Amino acid sequence: MKRKILFLGVVISIILLVGGVFFWWLKSNDTNRQKSGLEEVIKNVNVNNGDEVLNNKVEPNPEVLALRQEKYYIPEFEDRYLAYRVAREDWSWTQVVTYVNASRDKERYIDVAGVDFSKDVRVLIGKYHYLGTYEPDDLVELSSTYNAGSTPYLRREAAENFMKMADAARLEGLVLKNVSGYRSYATQEWLYNNYVARDGELLADTYSSKPGYSEHQAGLATDINSVDESFKYTNEYAWLQEHAVEYGFIMRYPEGLEEITGFSYEPWHYRYIGVEDALKMKAEGITFDEYYAYYIAR
Repeated sequence: MKRKILFLGVVISIILLVGGVFFWWLKSNDTNRQKSGLEEVIKNVNVNNGDEVLNNKVEPNPEVLALRQEKYYIPEFEDRYLAYRVAREDWSWTQVVTYVNASRDKERYIDVAGVDFSKDVRVLIGKYHYLGTYEPDDLVELSSTYNAGSTPYLRREAAENFMKMADAARLEGLVLKNVSGYRSYATQEWLYNNYVARDGELLADTYSSKPGYSEHQAGLATDINSVDESFKYTNEYAWLQEHAVEYGFIMRYPEGLEEITGFSYEPWHYRYIGVEDALKMKAEGITFDEYYAYYIAR
């Protein structure tokens, strides 16, 4: 009887020992799996951020390092830069940064934001920034000395500087007159619909804004002397190219940069942004879309 009890005790002890070892193995194996999974997650996170985990060390991705060296690189836009580059492997990072900073990775008139009115005269308005039915509350009417069109209004600061600019040009025998200033939402709607009826929406979108998206509606844009491309051959145009920034005006839609601005070349369309920013933008040699993203919006 004692032998049976002793034998039974030994069997139970062996079972408990084997069970304990087996439980320890299961727990250890599960821990290893969790550790492996965690390492994979960390690796994926780092790869998504442009880095790779090698031998438990984070090694910078050379391509992303090159991106971060771009002059107008904006850290908050990094995911957009990387996504935009996917289908454009032959593009330089400079091209990618330029296009993304100008919102060209977005769908025009669809992926839009409201205009940031806190920027005052430096606001960005266009196919990705919506004014709604905004009306300026400080419009000034230009006299016939400075106006030759049916829309003679500009916001006060823009109007005052336009008159100073026109006075300075007049001293050199040149005439600068506004032919199209502030346009209401309704006026822009009427114009745009007429252009669409005449040329179709696709073509109209290259030279006209939908209502609520026009710089003219902000009272900060002026078409000077003409709305014909021949204006670029005039002495007035040459003078504006050299001196407009001294009065806070920039030519908003330069030639050859249509893909960045989203509009066809308009040598007559000038936008008021203030003297300091106009001078700096000219020195940088970039469009207002790029300048706004890097120097104003941030």
